[in-house]
Amino acid sequence: MELLPIERTIINDSTKLILAGSSFNIELPITTQISAQLHLWVWNGAQDKPLGSATFMLPKAKVSSADLYINFEVNEQIISFIEASKLSYTYISDNTKPDNSDLAVFVQWKWIFNDSTGGISDTYIATRGYRWDYERNSFGISNLDKPYGAHGQLPVTAPLKKYSPAISYFERNFVYGQAIDVATSRNVIVATPIVPTLDSLDACQRELYLIVYLNKLGLWEQYTPYGKVSTPNAIDSDKYNLSHRRPRQIFNDVMFSKRKQLTEVLKSYQINTDYIDESVNDVIEEIVYSPSMYLIKFEGDYQTVVDPITIDSILVTIDNTQITIDSQGSDPTKYKTFQQIPVICTTDNFEPKTSTNDRNKIEYTLSFEETTSKII
Repeated sequence: MELLPIERTIINDSTKLILAGSSFNIELPITTQISAQLHLWVWNGAQDKPLGSATFMLPKAKVSSADLYINFEVNEQIISFIEASKLSYTYISDNTKPDNSDLAVFVQWKWIFNDSTGGISDTYIATRGYRWDYERNSFGISNLDKPYGAHGQLPVTAPLKKYSPAISYFERNFVYGQAIDVATSRNVIVATPIVPTLDSLDACQRELYLIVYLNKLGLWEQYTPYGKVSTPNAIDSDKYNLSHRRPRQIFNDVMFSKRKQLTEVLKSYQINTDYIDESVNDVIEEIVYSPSMYLIKFEGDYQTVVDPITIDSILVTIDNTQITIDSQGSDPTKYKTFQQIPVICTTDNFEPKTSTNDRNKIEYTLSFEETTSKII
């Protein structure tokens, strides 16, 4: 069985979004049927590229004779094809969009019942994101891409995050409604520069770190902490005594009688957010739950980016010093040298702080651990 390009459909809204970090169930309604075969295609690249046999073929029978459905849970099959856990952070100028990497895959399925009847689904896109408990799976409008937050309430204002003028920020969103012969697993997501407001810019970072994490929708997002950072190392080692054939001939002030063998050294990071607005609580909570993240540690040196300027007059002479230009231009500076560190968030308890309980002293200390031993 094949899935022809003509059988694929336009991904027109968030109801065609699968967040494979949570369970995803395909429920087939039945009447007299007792079993079904589900043919599931998962692919990246062009939406209309030729596909052969299904990626997965899943047979299943109804569980109870009274059942009016056959249910397939397929999020594990889907998420295994999404490589969103990899990111190559590079210096990004204001006029360059970052690569989206493979944040999403296309998903579609057909089914055949034991009586030879069957059907075909629409085309979906899937990421490594997850659903909150109040978000529905199959019934009604999911609103999966709406910023309702962990508690299902639309925030009064957008999160009042701080931004460093020395870092370029981007926001990633889904692009719905693209033609089937245009859509790819990369261009269904677009990265657009974030232009921080003047009152959100803050150059007073104590430690030059940036947190890049997969947010609730499975898209890369950035957060800049402004508090202090500590970096403890957890050391795991084996100690053993050395045996000698002639102990009396051992010079204890020169020769060793015991050795230590390091087995693993894991570097951790305790990063304080500094005081934040209560509206940022949902952002911090998503960082704690994120399945994949990096710490970007900047060295503090700069790469200069010069904005172009234009001249009002076509003819300009250098003899005349009274020359006007559209703008005086700018000479923004961005951090240049950095270290990219894959980490996991080890914060195991999150209690949202509020202005009622904590007044204006809302801050968090997040714990991270490197995924590779410091000594390998």
